[in-house]
Amino acid sequence: MNLVIVLCHLMNKDGVLNEESKLRANLAKKIFFEKKCDFLLTLGHDYRKDSNLPISHSFKNYLVKENLPSNKIFTDINSRDTVGDAIFSRLFIEEKKFFKKIYIVSSDYHIKRVQIIFKKIISNKYSLEFFSSKSKTKIQKIKEEKSSTKAFFQTFKKEDFKSLNTLLLKLASQHPYYNGEIYKSIDIRSLQKIK
Repeated sequence: MNLVIVLCHLMNKDGVLNEESKLRANLAKKIFFEKKCDFLLTLGHDYRKDSNLPISHSFKNYLVKENLPSNKIFTDINSRDTVGDAIFSRLFIEEKKFFKKIYIVSSDYHIKRVQIIFKKIISNKYSLEFFSSKSKTKIQKIKEEKSSTKAFFQTFKKEDFKSLNTLLLKLASQHPYYNGEIYKSIDIRSLQKIK
């Protein structure tokens, strides 16, 4: 079976996706049909202080309006960044146990970091292919990507990436988006199931 994973970006307080998010979603939809995929996974938490809606749900709502079958779309509300996207994607893939080909979608300025992180975190027993939508990339975004890639290697430098549980523990204890420094800390024992 084949899976498309689309990484979320931004939305407004009512759950309306911004232009970059729509471009990612539209590319994911195109790949879903062209590659005859069985399912699509979208990831993202309720990051806005003025909204309780997880962005992964907004992506699903948008894709359903774009004629993707609702029962083919899974959402993960645990992920808060690219590293989380990769770890929670792996959790989903290993729970389902039937994916062979996996297509991953993000924006052009972001895709290099996505490739590095996903290839490290998701086992090489899966075939990964990466696609990017065009964006109005600013130099600052490229600098942020390099800085974030460096931070990833610093946080996970001693990991062999074989144990998903070890990665989850590292995420919960060392990553500022998950350990309580920036967002509320996560308890990996009570992670929300992917729906």
